[in-house]
Amino acid sequence: MLGQDDAEDVVQDALLSAWRSMASFEGTSFRAWIFRIVTNRALDRLRARRRRPELPLDPPAEDDDAVGWAEPAAPGPELADLAADREALRVVEDALAALPAEQRAVLLLRDVEGFAYEEIATITSTEIGTVKSRIHRGRLAVRNILVSRGWKGSGG
Repeated sequence: MLGQDDAEDVVQDALLSAWRSMASFEGTSFRAWIFRIVTNRALDRLRARRRRPELPLDPPAEDDDAVGWAEPAAPGPELADLAADREALRVVEDALAALPAEQRAVLLLRDVEGFAYEEIATITSTEIGTVKSRIHRGRLAVRNILVSRGWKGSGG
């Protein structure tokens, strides 16, 4: 998965690329065209990272004085509920990170972004049958990972 800095760079590169090639747009869905460019840039970035892994030069700064403290404006959720939600999010993110990039991309495009299968096929330059099978296999893999880690979700 891309970190926030890489994701921001990918979006900026993709939008610049789209701007430069705006005259070549011939599709019916501008949204799908933009997502295709962004997806391709993100996959390129992931491939490049695998070829040239990066290590941080400096350890992260731990400056406790930089964070101020203030009384909450209104009562919020209980700390235990927040911790459970964050743990659930971490488990799902870990499961998604374990998927091959192609499965993760189509799964996120469908289940998070809400794209139709046809749009996903356009974005990823694949056949609609391939999109459907990648989504199916991705969902099964995520479910199996979650079950193997003992996560029962909101129902358990």
